[in-house]
Amino acid sequence: DPQTQRRTQTPLIKYLTRMSDDEIDPLNYEEILFYSYWSLKFLWLKFLLIWRFFRCWAVLDDICPPENMKRCMSNNYTIGGFWRSWHSSYNRWLIRYLYIPLGGNAVSTARQIVNIGVVFMFVAIWHDLELHLLAWAWILTIFLLPEIVASRIQNTAAFKVYFEQRPLLETVVYAMAGAANIMILKAANIVGYTIGLDAIGLLVPIIYTYEGLKLLLWYYSIMVCGVMLMRYIRQHENTTLTKTD
Repeated sequence: DPQTQRRTQTPLIKYLTRMSDDEIDPLNYEEILFYSYWSLKFLWLKFLLIWRFFRCWAVLDDICPPENMKRCMSNNYTIGGFWRSWHSSYNRWLIRYLYIPLGGNAVSTARQIVNIGVVFMFVAIWHDLELHLLAWAWILTIFLLPEIVASRIQNTAAFKVYFEQRPLLETVVYAMAGAANIMILKAANIVGYTIGLDAIGLLVPIIYTYEGLKLLLWYYSIMVCGVMLMRYIRQHENTTLTKTD
């Protein structure tokens, strides 16, 4: 019926067209997560088509630009890996002309996170000088810190030996950490590119209610399973590359 059709269509329209709150009925927690995710997926598909279309014409003209969107948006479980894949050509430019001159990875963890903050701030301003984009930049910078620390610990000999003897534990730990990263990425992008700063007022109250916490636990469990599948895909890719070589 028309009422049901409006309920299913208008939330998506709101987040894709940034309609004001008083033009649309308020959403519950499930709808916020569902439609915010699909609006981000719409953004990913839009840029995928644009970049692939123009790269096709460049290749036909004997020019081979870097490939963007190397992975599906839903096939990333680290913040760093997501941005290296999303706009790969721009990421290479940022590393070469901004991140490395600032010191790159060859500095302390504190200095590295400052360098990353500068890069994300530059990216935010490059898009537009908007408060919600600056908030997006600092959310990602702050939550990249645990990923950087974990990455440095992961490369130590003791860590490798410990998890080589406990492969099941390694899978679970990676999956849980990756699922947390995915939720942080989605929250940051909802603030930066979907709803704006109003998203903070919509998302934060979720953790204060029983229904909201139950939803987050269910959502997190699905993401854990998803990361396990992503890691399996990575292992299959590495095995295939090794056999090819």
